[in-house]
Amino acid sequence: MKKVLFTATVDSHILHFHIPYLKLFKENGYEVHVATNGDEKIPYCDVKHKISFERNPIKLNNLKAIKQLKKVIDKEKFDIIHCHTPMGSVVTRLAAKKARRNGTRVIYTAHGFHFYKGAPLLNWLLFYPIEKYLSKYTDDLITINKEDYELAKRKFHARNTYYIPGVGVDPNKFNINLTSEEKHKLRESLGLKDDDFVIIYVAELIKRKNQTMAIEAIKDLVKKDDKIKLLLVGKDSYNGKYQEMVKNLGIDKNVIFTGYRKDVPKLMKISDMAISTALQEGLPVNILEAMFVGLPIVCTNCRGNADLMIDTNNGYLVDINNVNSMINKITNIYNNRADIRTDFKLDKYEISNVMKKYSEIYFPKYKKAAYFHDVKLIECNNKIYTSDGLNQDVIKERYLNIFDSFKMVTRIIKNESLNIAKYSELNDKRISFDSINTSGITKLLFSKKVKEKIKENVLNVDFCIIRLHSFTGNIACKYARKYKKNYVIELVSCPFDSLWNHKSKFGKILAPYMYLLTKKNISKASNVIYVTDKFLQKRYTNKHNNIGCSDVIITDTDQSICTRRLEKITQMENKKIILGLVGSLDVSFKGHETAIKALAQLKDKIDFELHFLGNGKKDYWENIAKKYKIAEKVVFDGTLPGGKAVLEWMDNLDIYLIPSLQEGMPRALIEAMSRACPAIGTNVGGIPEVLDITVEKNDYIEIAKKILEFATNKDLMKKCALRNYEKSKEFHEDCLFNKRQPFILKCIYKNSGE
Repeated sequence: MKKVLFTATVDSHILHFHIPYLKLFKENGYEVHVATNGDEKIPYCDVKHKISFERNPIKLNNLKAIKQLKKVIDKEKFDIIHCHTPMGSVVTRLAAKKARRNGTRVIYTAHGFHFYKGAPLLNWLLFYPIEKYLSKYTDDLITINKEDYELAKRKFHARNTYYIPGVGVDPNKFNINLTSEEKHKLRESLGLKDDDFVIIYVAELIKRKNQTMAIEAIKDLVKKDDKIKLLLVGKDSYNGKYQEMVKNLGIDKNVIFTGYRKDVPKLMKISDMAISTALQEGLPVNILEAMFVGLPIVCTNCRGNADLMIDTNNGYLVDINNVNSMINKITNIYNNRADIRTDFKLDKYEISNVMKKYSEIYFPKYKKAAYFHDVKLIECNNKIYTSDGLNQDVIKERYLNIFDSFKMVTRIIKNESLNIAKYSELNDKRISFDSINTSGITKLLFSKKVKEKIKENVLNVDFCIIRLHSFTGNIACKYARKYKKNYVIELVSCPFDSLWNHKSKFGKILAPYMYLLTKKNISKASNVIYVTDKFLQKRYTNKHNNIGCSDVIITDTDQSICTRRLEKITQMENKKIILGLVGSLDVSFKGHETAIKALAQLKDKIDFELHFLGNGKKDYWENIAKKYKIAEKVVFDGTLPGGKAVLEWMDNLDIYLIPSLQEGMPRALIEAMSRACPAIGTNVGGIPEVLDITVEKNDYIEIAKKILEFATNKDLMKKCALRNYEKSKEFHEDCLFNKRQPFILKCIYKNSGE
């Protein structure tokens, strides 16, 4: 198992800023170690090491800490060491010099250098040479403000230097709605009245945070209005000097010291504005948090503070220790607070976006990936198109944020008369293609030329994504194992069900063979992604590294979708019922015939129209519809490009049908559910995992009954619509990304081979 070590002088630094990152490593299969001078329990930490770090650089304990930490590092052989805090990073990089030569990667996040524009000369003389020297023993140097980044990029020697705006803020932390009563009680507990104007400053009480300036500003402000109160939130590390100052000035009723608090978001919610009077910052979390709450802000024009105010083009900057300027800005906000803008642009500071940037550093991209499948791509006028769910946007989101290039090894069919409006073009330069074209399944299975081409593609990439069930994929599995290539199998369907329920007799002959072959490949695979939670796992068991994660991606879950659907159902009186089914017309296992037979039972009971969406020849199904005397009620809509066009087609339906004979986790069903569409399906594959109205496969009589129930019971339709809409949220792109992405990264950075 791979190992990572996080270091900092004290536990509080790890607890306040880095828990999400420890969790990220855990999710990526790492054993997580933490080294600090503390005894607190750290979440997501497997092994805790107590090291004699001291904040003061001249303390001899730091020499002892180097020896202690070097012993730990030499024993554990970490893959990655990420160090934080000034002295924590000094000790760590000295202790890890030998480990770096043996392959350990050392990452250092500078949370604000002690040398900066305007810093005391002593800081430059002491800290600058140390940081410059130790940058030689740093693989990745991460800075959190632009001043530090420009300096480090220009003067230091780290292998890579990055600018990432902070460690990330979780916006959900501030999604708190306090009632008037709750605000009153919280204010009352702090000695505040409802009509007080509360200014909050969250910061440790130390000289660098310069609370002196804030106190002096309040001294003059309260002369004009005694309702102005200053809330100083933070641990006192300045020996009571600020409290003594407040008492001597006689403003102890207007300045409240809360000490360290864990309810800062709530305190900000009861405040009217935020300030910072710091002499210097890295990237101030207190200002960021105030922005997320939406408070007006006044802060000193120092490094870090200036980054946030300039980036947001909002808030007020004042010169350090210019008390009069701060008083004027606070007064302006106080007098005009109803008109103050607080619409800060904060996306770049959200923890999800910051963590993506860290992930790119922690887990660098593999250069080349290949995707093996039998999906048919179409070549028209030297351009490649797809009607499959794996369109260009999905490839970018799922794979090209990990790999530099993505090669699709699959079938490519030429069609110069293609109606390109109904297909999605694959035109990203990072996506390439290699065609596995054969005249039939037999050649695909046994052709030496085909096997050599698949083998060549396996050998020429860093990582293989193998999609099963597919003939190309099964061959790729063989070579990936043989040549110890790292790979993941995405199992999206049951080959036995697919082939057994195919139109051809050859499919029934091939079904048992492909079932056993797929079963073997899944059992031997190091990494498997199932699109179901239970069905495929039970039939094709893998005891190694696997997850259940659908390949469906839902991007829009706006509540208005559900509202429109409910209105549509309300207005259904004496209206033609529109039903729809998505699936290729060239296969029989999508249940087209079952749908036709079911509706034939209802031709004298309700007015309906059955729409089929999918590629392939419609002649066979037209004849079936004629046989059951509903040909005029069956409409063939051809194909549509995946995404918006399909969703709009589904919005026109009243009921979605999925009478399949086999399924993995059906994309079209989830998409229909995301449009709050009532649905009826068979209890095969992954359908029962997401849909609560199912029947036995081929049971067209029962399907007809369910359709009639819907058509005559609006309340049932509404209930089903709401349930389907809520269930589809589990397939939102963010949920699946957060599940799939760490898993693939874990697969990549595991040891290759079986």
